[in-house]
Amino acid sequence: MSSILLIRNKVNLPTPPLGLLFLASYLEKYGYNVKICDLSIEDKRLLYELLSSESLLAVGMTSNVSTYYRDIELSRYIKNQFSLPIIIGGPHPSVAPNEYMYEWIDYIVIGDGEESLIKILNAIKNNKKLDRIQKNTVDISNLPNPARHLVDYSKYYSGVNEREKKEFVFISRGCPYNCIFCAGPKIFGSRPRYRNIRNVISELREIREKYKFKNIRIADDLFVADKKYVFQFCKELYKEGLDINLDFQSRIDTVDENIIKIMKGAGFNGVFLGIESGNEETLRKIGKPYSIKKIEETIKLLKKEGYFITGSFTIGYPWEKKDDILNTFRFARNLELDRIRVYIITPLPGTDLYDKYKDKIVTKNYDLYDTRHAVMDGEYLTAHEIQELYESYMKEFEISDN
Repeated sequence: MSSILLIRNKVNLPTPPLGLLFLASYLEKYGYNVKICDLSIEDKRLLYELLSSESLLAVGMTSNVSTYYRDIELSRYIKNQFSLPIIIGGPHPSVAPNEYMYEWIDYIVIGDGEESLIKILNAIKNNKKLDRIQKNTVDISNLPNPARHLVDYSKYYSGVNEREKKEFVFISRGCPYNCIFCAGPKIFGSRPRYRNIRNVISELREIREKYKFKNIRIADDLFVADKKYVFQFCKELYKEGLDINLDFQSRIDTVDENIIKIMKGAGFNGVFLGIESGNEETLRKIGKPYSIKKIEETIKLLKKEGYFITGSFTIGYPWEKKDDILNTFRFARNLELDRIRVYIITPLPGTDLYDKYKDKIVTKNYDLYDTRHAVMDGEYLTAHEIQELYESYMKEFEISDN
């Protein structure tokens, strides 16, 4: 049986690599033997051992902007030492494939990876040639559940209190909005695509019964984009009576009183809100044109139903002055939030922010593109001044930026 090794480089605050686990289950469906090496929890001795397997057909790697340099070096090492075909996909290759055009990288996958991987592996087995860049959209409605059995879950949650343990699920791909800082629609499209509800519920049951997680986050960019789907999902989930606590990510303008109540009844207890700013001009410019009043009203509705609310804010946009950033800090503190997260806006390749303000970028060191470092000057503030404001705020209010 042909084998494929899927690799993720070391990342900060690692959780199980769901993208690779989806790919793995899809490959297993087609008869491939799949191994996963996540260097966030494994050492390179295991990687060397897996790479030495005689049955190994190819290596697949996932890459993002903050691991870019290490991914390039690792792929070159694998090619030089083992002469294996190298396939790279993930967020950064999907929006910046030209940055992976090295002679030792054989294929670059854009967007959905499942069908592209099958085509590439079949071509390798049959000694056929394909275009170096592959983009093949997959019907996600009946994707097999992620192959969680391929990773050691205990290594991700060592030392974590049982009540704090949280697993993640992906139910949809694609987002109809076009926020200036996000490349999501360019990776997975602007039309939301959803998995089959029964498949999702079977995955939730597995997570609860086999892996013993009670807290589960739906990590989709915008799970509530299709309210008809959400209503039906909640109806089916309620019937199951699973003992789980769910939370989800949302914009302010995609939740209303009706859906908030329905989701609460189905087991949703938390929400991660992309509030972003306390300035309406900034909200309009970034693609979230709702009012401060709308933000306050939505939070009141969520609190009324008993949701645990995490508010996410971004600072350091090119047009912001110091008072704008301080106003966002004050606004965040005055809202009825249970947890606050503040990030420095990062001009990721593939986003409108990057395309429009690339002349303001002060470093191309992708290791710093982690939302904790200012990498872009503004019209009124330098990157250094933005960094100082961020650090003084985090220190003053003792708010974790994790």
